[in-house]
Amino acid sequence: MSIAGSGHSSTGSSARGVVAAMMALVMALLVLTMMLEDRTDDLSQVEGLGSFVAGQIATQAFAGAICGWLLATFFGRSGGVGWVLSVLGGLLVTLLAGALAGVLQSLPEILSEGLALTEALKVAVGLLVVIFASAGRPMVAVGWLALILLTHVLAARQRRG
Repeated sequence: MSIAGSGHSSTGSSARGVVAAMMALVMALLVLTMMLEDRTDDLSQVEGLGSFVAGQIATQAFAGAICGWLLATFFGRSGGVGWVLSVLGGLLVTLLAGALAGVLQSLPEILSEGLALTEALKVAVGLLVVIFASAGRPMVAVGWLALILLTHVLAARQRRG
């Protein structure tokens, strides 16, 4: 089935939407987990923290949705190869989405002042968000893997639907 001359099947398009939504969720949860681990004891003393956290979560989720949409073909394939592809694709999407979020967060400074070391570090930290979020907390990595496998299952249902 084709969507009005677009050349894309409606099931493939639906799978892309599922992967985009799930990867947005994964990225938002990873950055939230990382931020909750690094919190101070009394958050009420930190001015503007709520808007900073909301901005970080929104940027990571947006980047996760974009990268998930673009790399959705890794998810929902049949057989053992499909499961392996989904884990590899999940890792790739997570890394690229983190880097994209770092670029998006640094874009105003990069455009006004050029690429500085601090902005390059923000991009690098974004790239490694999954590693920082799960460092010393293996259950975060297990949760990430569970969400990636759930994404694979949901995408497979959409592809076969």
